[in-house]
Amino acid sequence: MTGRTTRSSKTKTQQPSIISQLRRSSVPSLSVAQEEELDKIRPKGMASGEDFTSVLNKIYEKLDGLSKQVTEQSTKIDQNTASINNLSQQVNLNTQSIGKLLEDTASNRKIAEEAKEKVEAVQEEIKPMRKQIGEHQALLSMIELKNKENNLRIRAVPELEKENLIEYLTQEFAEFWSLEEDKAFKIVSAFRLGKGGRKIKSRDCLISLRTKEERDKILSVHFQKTLEIKDSRVEIYKDIPKHLLELRTNYGDLVALLRSSKIVFRWEFPQGLSFTFKGKKVRIRLVEDKEKILSDYGEDLQKGD
Repeated sequence: MTGRTTRSSKTKTQQPSIISQLRRSSVPSLSVAQEEELDKIRPKGMASGEDFTSVLNKIYEKLDGLSKQVTEQSTKIDQNTASINNLSQQVNLNTQSIGKLLEDTASNRKIAEEAKEKVEAVQEEIKPMRKQIGEHQALLSMIELKNKENNLRIRAVPELEKENLIEYLTQEFAEFWSLEEDKAFKIVSAFRLGKGGRKIKSRDCLISLRTKEERDKILSVHFQKTLEIKDSRVEIYKDIPKHLLELRTNYGDLVALLRSSKIVFRWEFPQGLSFTFKGKKVRIRLVEDKEKILSDYGEDLQKGD
């Protein structure tokens, strides 16, 4: 038959696909007898032998289309495989990074624990030093308290313009408590605490008397009859050093309980307090003592028994 191609076993070039070979081949010529035989089996609508060539061309086109689709799908599969390999490599790198971070975290935790142990060891070493410092501070505060024993801190005294505080307070004390100046008391010095200027609240006053007995006299009459100046209820306190006042904050919960139960107490120096409970004198000198009292008698104190 004409148009048939032959293959050479010696050629090393890429062989054409079957579809390409079929496309290049031509449909052979038929004899009259063969045409008659084909007419018997030819489907309706095929009028001549050329119809077979047309059908074959369509088949070749469909085969080419399928071949292209297969090639495209194969290319996509290759691309997806490459992507999966890349992701696998990235996962491996991330896993290695996470492992390194875990190692670093464990190392840092160990360093932190060692540092904590060293800090605790140092704290244990300086405990005696802290105790000594606290004792020295208390001693200095007691010396300061001794130097201030003639002083009184007075709160809520209305401020006057260009006031002479000594004359102002001397007159108020003498008139309100019917005290005779110079005999009952004498204010040696007096001044306002803090900066001046327009303020909503009056600044505290600090006064010094001649003796501790005069100071106690003012505190006693004030306890019996609270001083009032221009309709303002005045508060009067001893002049206590700042460090001792800070120590008193450790007893705030007990003080609140005693006040709510209307139990009279007094402060001890340099710290602590004392009061009478169930006919027994209770004296507290350390925070640990306060905790024990609250544990043993807290409920009774709340009831006021």
